Amino acid sequence: MNAEVLGPPLPLWESLGTASARLFANSARNRRLVLSLLLTPICAAAAAEPPHSPPLEIQEVACPAAHGAQAPVLATGPDGTVWMAWAEPLSPASAGWALRCVEFDSAIGQWRRPHSVVTGRRLNPGGIDLPSLAAGGEGQLFVAWSEPATGTGGHRSFFCSSSDSGLTWTAPASLSREDSDVSYPALAFLADGRVLAAWLDRNGQPGSDAGAGLFLRFLTGSLASAPDWLLDGRSSGGSQPALAPLLDGGAVLAYRGLSETGVEDPRIARLHGRKWENRHTICSDGWKGGGAEAGGPRMAADGGRLVAAWRTANAIDPHILVSTSPDAGARFLAPLQVNADFPEGLPGVALLHDGAALLVWCERDSKGSANAWVRRLAPDFSLNSPLLLGPSSPRSPEPVPQIAVVHDYAGDVFAAQAIIAYHASGGPSEVRTVILNVPEADLLSVADANCHCLPSPMQLIGYSLLGTVVYVAYDRTSVTIESDTMPGVLDAGRHVFAIDPELAKVLQPGRECLAHILRKDGKWRLYDARLLETAR
Repeated sequence: MNAEVLGPPLPLWESLGTASARLFANSARNRRLVLSLLLTPICAAAAAEPPHSPPLEIQEVACPAAHGAQAPVLATGPDGTVWMAWAEPLSPASAGWALRCVEFDSAIGQWRRPHSVVTGRRLNPGGIDLPSLAAGGEGQLFVAWSEPATGTGGHRSFFCSSSDSGLTWTAPASLSREDSDVSYPALAFLADGRVLAAWLDRNGQPGSDAGAGLFLRFLTGSLASAPDWLLDGRSSGGSQPALAPLLDGGAVLAYRGLSETGVEDPRIARLHGRKWENRHTICSDGWKGGGAEAGGPRMAADGGRLVAAWRTANAIDPHILVSTSPDAGARFLAPLQVNADFPEGLPGVALLHDGAALLVWCERDSKGSANAWVRRLAPDFSLNSPLLLGPSSPRSPEPVPQIAVVHDYAGDVFAAQAIIAYHASGGPSEVRTVILNVPEADLLSVADANCHCLPSPMQLIGYSLLGTVVYVAYDRTSVTIESDTMPGVLDAGRHVFAIDPELAKVLQPGRECLAHILRKDGKWRLYDARLLETAR
């Protein structure tokens, strides 16, 4: 097939490489063939490193957390605003803790004035049972946390919300309606504005090796009054789940399961419409007896593209592994090992729109020194050299560093930027925050010498679509296109897209087209479309 309309070439489909892109442009059947060839489930791979890659760079950002602060967590709103929440002691002699939150001002590269979420709580923020923070549009924030339950030896989890960018908060409410032994909360704002929560409930079974139930409920929307829903009754008791929203209105949930034989493999499930489906193991690690050291996979999503990172193996030979999926978690590539020395705690992960992922983790070297590191996973699934961030705190037994994208790469000459937060040794607050500058254009240029896949700015806006034009509106402001499924983005069927009137002159009913689509303010817009010639 040949394009009739001149313009820049379409983007690579989910960063699978130039050869895959050519096949994708030929037919939807070839696209499925590419996936079946590339996504054969294996669980071992070696990391290739591009030569002479430009280095990542960091710059310090003053952290507003008080001395003794712990458990920083980051969240990104739909407008790209990054927020941070953390726990800090009320005073050196007090047993009470406060949860605080703050917005990052990307224009000046500094945190704004922090606000208190709750104060005087009996938190236990030293492990991997972290608070969870979710950011929505127009200043909406939700925070969830767990704390010891009085006289039971278990835990309870609570949540509260703000509608004015953290200035004021609702009173804490129980996360679970049954509230027996609830911990490890996770929150996410879905594309339609609803807030989804997940957590573990040991139901009177102390110890992580006894397993726990993985429960969910909506905190807002029409289903907010529905009872708690058990998704998996055999979840690892020391595994905080991770939620990532998808553009199709659903979400993916990553957690660590627990088999009847005691194997704790990372798992994933997808909320699609009103059903949870496609529940399966990300990778069969075969880890037994991980307990609290195991932790759940960390995850990030962009459209239907996912990246998951997790700590695995036994105490003698642990690893940080990373894998990606181009189809909303239906299949994952064979994972790569990220760390060099003995990893501690859990990794953090973020995803750029060009398909590159950023990973942050802590590890201890042969001399016993603990440090935090960051590394880039390229769109071609190769790992760049790691960058040392600095010493991590020896007082944090299970460090869980965090990373969130501040400025995404948009096909221009500027670097992408992310912010990293982790528990560091020394400093005024013991929570350190740094800006990570990623020279994405230069890094892609190095790879482009071999694959010729450097994307243009146009290619990095929105998502690619292959479909058939059904109807162009009389006023030339919208078009109806029938397309196959774009996992995590659009279901198969007919969809209406807003268009510019000039593009209406190009689109012809009954013809196949390739285009880009972009979701903005809850609506889809189609642009950069070109018709495909029919087979002769």
